[in-house]
Amino acid sequence: MSFAALPPELNSAQIYAGAGTGPLLSAAASWDGLAAEWSAGARSFSATGVLTHPLSQMS
Repeated sequence: MSFAALPPELNSAQIYAGAGTGPLLSAAASWDGLAAEWSAGARSFSATGVLTHPLSQMS
């Protein structure tokens, strides 16, 4: 969409008549869910403990 092709009154009206807050709130909820899953994954990795095999001590 080219904003330069339309008069400013139409551009402003289209912005104000947009989708509203619904899509933004939906995206925020999705990001919250993703953060919760990543947090659970990090906790499961930290629960595995430290490697004690002799080969894990090699540099």
